[in-house]
Amino acid sequence: MGGRVHLVYTNIGRGHPFYLDGIRQLLPPERLGTVRDVFDCCHGVSGLLWRTARWLYASGSSRGGNRSLYSRVRARTDYTRAGPAVSLMGTPLRRAVANLEGPLVVAHPLLVAILRDAPALVYQHGELAAPREAQLVGGHHTVLVPDSAAADVFLRAGLPAARLVVTGLCVEPGLTALASPAYAARRARLASGGSLTGGFFSSGAEPALHVASLVAAALSLDAHQHPALLVARRGGRYHHHAVAAFGRARRTLTVCRAEADGAVASTAPPQLHLYTTRDELERLTVAVFGRLDYVVAPAHERSHWALGLGLPLFMLDPPIGSFAPLNQARLLQAGVAESLPLREAVAFCARLNARHHSGELARAADRGWGRQAIDGFARAAAWLAACA
Repeated sequence: MGGRVHLVYTNIGRGHPFYLDGIRQLLPPERLGTVRDVFDCCHGVSGLLWRTARWLYASGSSRGGNRSLYSRVRARTDYTRAGPAVSLMGTPLRRAVANLEGPLVVAHPLLVAILRDAPALVYQHGELAAPREAQLVGGHHTVLVPDSAAADVFLRAGLPAARLVVTGLCVEPGLTALASPAYAARRARLASGGSLTGGFFSSGAEPALHVASLVAAALSLDAHQHPALLVARRGGRYHHHAVAAFGRARRTLTVCRAEADGAVASTAPPQLHLYTTRDELERLTVAVFGRLDYVVAPAHERSHWALGLGLPLFMLDPPIGSFAPLNQARLLQAGVAESLPLREAVAFCARLNARHHSGELARAADRGWGRQAIDGFARAAAWLAACA
């Protein structure tokens, strides 16, 4: 390998782009090369196909679970046998990267299939779970995985060990320095009988069932006993549903700016924190993270918080897509999370109190702290920089 490190984004949802964002932030500036987005590179029929894929993600997942259009399409996908549609989607991309020298990093298995002939292709597989679509793409690429459990899945699928790099969990770079003091403060709060603060996060698609669960769970809390911090995309389904539901219940919901600062911290909860871009979301997350004692969210990229940062997770049911069910199983086995179906979200406060008073939340935090490396982005960036 030689040259600089190049990145190709899908920019659909948050999960896959998030795993490139962390590398991009931590690469030495002189090592960062070309950064491309499929929606900028692809036009005409190719662009239409990419927009259709984005629509499937944003609209098809709304129904939820394995019944959703999104989940059915992902379950049937075999990127190894790329058909005419995948070929058409990839033609402009292959032209765009044809003359690049140095590692070419992608974070979606579809891009691995499209760019499999690139001589220095690297697949950043930041998720804990490795579903069939991620394992089976042929080629000569290197795969970056978060831990040995994910590595074992790729090894069993036939990937040579020489093409696997274990980086550690991919936690937002801004959170790694906060992780230890935040855990110590959280552990002290969990050991007490006082109030607990929860973070309520959706996936980028904001599926209707998940949004309903998030808002119902937040509404179940006594604001004086357990403050709720709802984090939502500005103008999205979650934003509008939260404002409407709190309004119907005649409950105050304070809307806060994305650039969270000292003024936000002193505002009375429950709070609705709004963001527009992924960068805004990360800054907001860093600003509120030290206050969090548990999280309510889907079992996607924030699964790393439960497994590596000692932050107990209530996972939204049903799991949507191919990654979430496997992440759920992993977190349940580790004892750092539990599922929260919609029918139980309305009584979430009672469950939270029971888990708190029994000590189970504290034990879940302990199981998720100090057992895994959490600097996966730094290690991935360092490895890529050394290859460039």
